[in-house]
Amino acid sequence: MIPGAVLSGAGMALRALRRFWWAVPIIGLALALQVTRHTLAEAREDHQAYVDGMKAAQAAELAKRLETERARTVINQETDLAHRQAMDAQRARYEQRLRELTGRPDAALPRIPDPARSFDANACGDGLLSIPTETAVALMMAADDNTRQLLDLQTWVRRQIDVR
Repeated sequence: MIPGAVLSGAGMALRALRRFWWAVPIIGLALALQVTRHTLAEAREDHQAYVDGMKAAQAAELAKRLETERARTVINQETDLAHRQAMDAQRARYEQRLRELTGRPDAALPRIPDPARSFDANACGDGLLSIPTETAVALMMAADDNTRQLLDLQTWVRRQIDVR
């Protein structure tokens, strides 16, 4: 037989459970919310780490592109300087030869303006730095197609000239 004090304690617990049944799902939801918040915080940290990594990679790629562009600029400037020096030396030789041939000490060659004597950095570069790779490949393929069409057109024109 079960003592009455124990039965009344169990009955009180049952009554309390019936009266406060809604506390069990709320406690479960509160625990689920805490787990979700923790998971969400981890996901945010992972996403932020990914974003930081991508920014670092983009910054490194930009720095590499800028360094490449700087190197190209230096090469273009050196090439331009070497070209100017070669042209000046050649001009001096030709002017000396002209003076020898004409016998006039003031004989000089006509001058060419500086822009016509120098290289254009944009014309010397590939110009594809700011274009995405897929677009650059598409442009190169289109240029190849245009070149082939122009060569075919030249061949056709030559054949037409031969017909006359």
